[in-house]
Amino acid sequence: GKANAGSAMENTAPQDISRGPKTLRAVTFFDAANGVAVGAQGVILVTRDGGNNWQAKKSQSGRSLNAVRFVDARSIVAVGDGGTIIISSDNGNSWQQQNSGVVVDLYAVAVTDNGQLVIAGDGGCILRAAEIGAPWNGQWVNQKRALHAVVAVAQTLVAVGAEGSVLRSTDNGASWKQLSAGSDATFNAIARSAAGQLYVAGDGGAWLESTDGGNSWQ
Repeated sequence: GKANAGSAMENTAPQDISRGPKTLRAVTFFDAANGVAVGAQGVILVTRDGGNNWQAKKSQSGRSLNAVRFVDARSIVAVGDGGTIIISSDNGNSWQQQNSGVVVDLYAVAVTDNGQLVIAGDGGCILRAAEIGAPWNGQWVNQKRALHAVVAVAQTLVAVGAEGSVLRSTDNGASWKQLSAGSDATFNAIARSAAGQLYVAGDGGAWLESTDGGNSWQ
């Protein structure tokens, strides 16, 4: 449980896991054992034992990585600055670059229930691929305002970002509708609970909640 995980972290001494200090920007776990962390200058760290030990892997890119997500037990996608997209099909041991078709910074990646990948980034950039390894299709939404986070709930997608941006798609990301958030704050993160509620956090303590898949917010 959470208490055990917290105790384990508190009792573990800091490790020199990246051969020099580098900023880590995102971490994700597929299960209790297998996880990946990514960050500045393309650093990638993988663990097979719940975070007790980490190994550095080559990212094939020196660009900073901002987000990482497991697609399944062996497939992982990470995104970063300058349109960087890298994928792994062997649980993070090796990574290959993909052509995103854009040069803007990419900040977030989500996976729908049917395995489609959706990436959000600067300038209102949305990229979609039918599955990991498939070509990416891009579109520009949100009046070119940055999108910092995206989450999938079944086939519904919600993206949030600069100047109170909250966008929702009910067709796997083909089209997007701007929703009224009642705030012009910049939103930086979105998460869903096991029960399906959505929570958004942003600058200046901004906080939104939705219980209907992002259709309405309070």
